[in-house]
Amino acid sequence: MNYYYSSEITFYTKKKKYSALIPLLHLICSSGGNAGMATAYAAKRLGVRATVFTMDGLPQPVLKKFHDLGCQIYIGGPIWDICDRTARQHMAELQQKGENV
Repeated sequence: MNYYYSSEITFYTKKKKYSALIPLLHLICSSGGNAGMATAYAAKRLGVRATVFTMDGLPQPVLKKFHDLGCQIYIGGPIWDICDRTARQHMAELQQKGENV
């Protein structure tokens, strides 16, 4: 049996396997920049919504890139811990409403 370790193969397999669930997903991330950008990019590739909670002081070009990827962005505070706490609260509220986050 052959095993292939490729992100594209894994992406294709998972997208095919879970294709009925993908439109219902909502990715949420707290980030200082890079993890949020990866989340926004993955959401765009999957065709799902993404919300990123980030810190004050991100440069305008970075905020524009988030916007260009179709991501909602919330400026959550001066430090990552506060952003993460806010993201987790938002996620809990959405889960109570029945969203798949």
